[in-house]
Amino acid sequence: MRYNLRAPLRYQPGHAHPLLVVYAPAGHSPRANEALTGLTGAATARGWLVAYAGAKPMALPSLQALAGLPRAIAARWCVDPTRIYATGHSDGGTISTALTVLPDLPHPFAAIVPSAAGFTAADLKAYACPAPRPVRVLHNEGDTLFPGYGREAADWWAQCNGCGLPGTPDAAGCLHYGHCPATAPVEYCEGPGDHRHWPAAPEALLDFLAAAPPRAP
Repeated sequence: MRYNLRAPLRYQPGHAHPLLVVYAPAGHSPRANEALTGLTGAATARGWLVAYAGAKPMALPSLQALAGLPRAIAARWCVDPTRIYATGHSDGGTISTALTVLPDLPHPFAAIVPSAAGFTAADLKAYACPAPRPVRVLHNEGDTLFPGYGREAADWWAQCNGCGLPGTPDAAGCLHYGHCPATAPVEYCEGPGDHRHWPAAPEALLDFLAAAPPRAP
């Protein structure tokens, strides 16, 4: 299991740091995953650890290995187990979703931001709802590989979290589902671009994750 880890300049071994795990699109090395998502500067400036995974085949043994990544990092770095987050694009978005819904895997993430994930509503309905947590789904309007998947996934997460219908998009193009629990908001953000385009603005993504309540390990 290959990954690159970026630590803040003010990393303190005796202080528990939030950890953001960034799962990779198909064919991406950890370095290419970092170059695509561009989260290092903004995350480490906040005092976060950022781990960039390399791509692995979409199979259960790979998911089991990737699910163990937060624990492997925590064995070497001082990680706050209540503030572990996941994001990723394409296969990386699919993985961050799968690791939150598949049974018999650890579910350590306090919040997730999957992008261009390959889960339809029908796929997700095959699983029981996980415990509510903040979820922001990113998908591009020009995604012809997974057309409409993002909105379907966001609707499923909203139902699981006990939310109502979404309101109008905000200035960033994000729909906020109404009547969600304060601790488990659901958002759907759609922007321009095709499937290959990473749509997230680093600060907005990190603000969403940082607002999540700590999750019991």
